[in-house]
Amino acid sequence: MGKIAGTDMHVVTFLFVVVELLMFTSQTILFLSRPKDSDRKYYMILLGLLIIKNIASGLFPDPGFTTIPLAVQYGLAYGAGFVMASYFPFYFYRVFELNGLRWHALYGVPLLILVPFFLFFLSETIITGNIESSINHGLILPAIYGLVLLFIILNEIRKKYLGQVKSKNYFEAIAVYAAITPWAFLAFCAFYRIEQVKEVFLTNAGFIVITVLFIGKGVKRDRDSHLRLQELSKREFFDSNQVFEQNLTNYNLTAKEREIVNHIREGKTYKAIADELHRSERTVTTHAANIFFKVGVSNKVELLTKLETADIKEEKVPN
Repeated sequence: MGKIAGTDMHVVTFLFVVVELLMFTSQTILFLSRPKDSDRKYYMILLGLLIIKNIASGLFPDPGFTTIPLAVQYGLAYGAGFVMASYFPFYFYRVFELNGLRWHALYGVPLLILVPFFLFFLSETIITGNIESSINHGLILPAIYGLVLLFIILNEIRKKYLGQVKSKNYFEAIAVYAAITPWAFLAFCAFYRIEQVKEVFLTNAGFIVITVLFIGKGVKRDRDSHLRLQELSKREFFDSNQVFEQNLTNYNLTAKEREIVNHIREGKTYKAIADELHRSERTVTTHAANIFFKVGVSNKVELLTKLETADIKEEKVPN
């Protein structure tokens, strides 16, 4: 397998970019239906940075691009990689709630990885014009700090998942370890200039594990949400129907939206509702998104909880 015609991008890199662009598109659609899903937001940022990194490192540096100065090409290629790598600790800090990483994610990484690299790269390149030397010098501190931070992150993961390890529930703990390990070696990959395909496999390996973890967490969350929804739909309050109907009026739901809410209250899926109403599933999903916006919630469980709670009735309707 060779390179994409007219560029230095390897076919393997191109395939990763295509697949990740498709993933980003699908995640964007899902995020628009649940804009309060912070885990998905952080995942999409990581995915976006990875796509940019793959494109930049695949295309640059290439002496054939005469319209772009070689120093700028190096800056784009290495800069994209360092920005993506710098986001990793923040992602693990927020999504996996590794609170011990807060200082490193917010301050340590920018000060000890981004600033040293760009400072050395820019200053030495301008002064000496030696791009290779400036890159090597700019990688020294980030590489050392990357190893130190790796041990800090692994220690935080160990503390976070200590209970799971004791109960012999190893999968998530091992997966998180596997996801973070490739990140620590990115600076070394840059220093030793490993070939593009090997670098792409290494940098994307951690992301693949993160994707598995992200999907797993999402499935578990949706399953738990569905179970809670079923339990909630079975509850009987003395005046639940009266409260429910009053809240439908308070939030100015249309007749069609009320009909869909009643189906949701019965525990039906969007597909089942669409089949019963002879509408497309996308139409039902759009109505549901409008309902969530009017009521000020992000999922079915929150919707039913809010509509069936009496003390919510006087709440103002969102504009």
